[in-house]
Amino acid sequence: MHIFSKKYIFKLSALTLFLFAPISHAAIATNSIYFDPNPSSFDISSGVGSLGLWMDFTDTSLGGGIDMKFTGAISFNRFVESSHWGSEFDSSFSDHGSALATAGFDYEVHVGNFATGILPSGPLFIGDVIFNLLGEGTGELISAFNEPVTGAPSFLALNGDQLVVELSGAQVSVNAVPVPAAVWFMLSAIGSLGLFNRRKQKSNLG
Repeated sequence: MHIFSKKYIFKLSALTLFLFAPISHAAIATNSIYFDPNPSSFDISSGVGSLGLWMDFTDTSLGGGIDMKFTGAISFNRFVESSHWGSEFDSSFSDHGSALATAGFDYEVHVGNFATGILPSGPLFIGDVIFNLLGEGTGELISAFNEPVTGAPSFLALNGDQLVVELSGAQVSVNAVPVPAAVWFMLSAIGSLGLFNRRKQKSNLG
């Protein structure tokens, strides 16, 4: 009786795992929108920095919008479309600008009709996000879903349902212009020469 109970419990546990495993896997995000490289670092002398905007979707989507906000040591400059723009994309939907950005955000990009069956699978380059380097320090590119475009805080599936999408921002470091080693060597040599001259003058006076 004791052995039968153990077998029964084992079978019941296995059946439970089998039944509920698909539910847990369905919650995993298979679609992502991100900036690359992240984190990134730029010298202030460059004046501007650039990050690539990428999407990697498994689910086919009607599209959606992405709001961007630039804080800290960076500010928005412009968005440069990739070569995909206007070809594989839905030309009546894809667009970008500040007019449709949610209040408090600087810029918005919305795209439609992309993913498996419409575009090649795998990461898709949307375009370059260019920003101004305002000063030494840390900047952050904050991203959020744009509701004015889709009417929902996400991207939409072909049937109009919301997709599970992982949306990431980016961290940017703005560095002071490094002084080349040759300059440090020259300054050191000048300092040494000055010290030598002062000692020589003291020696002559003595």
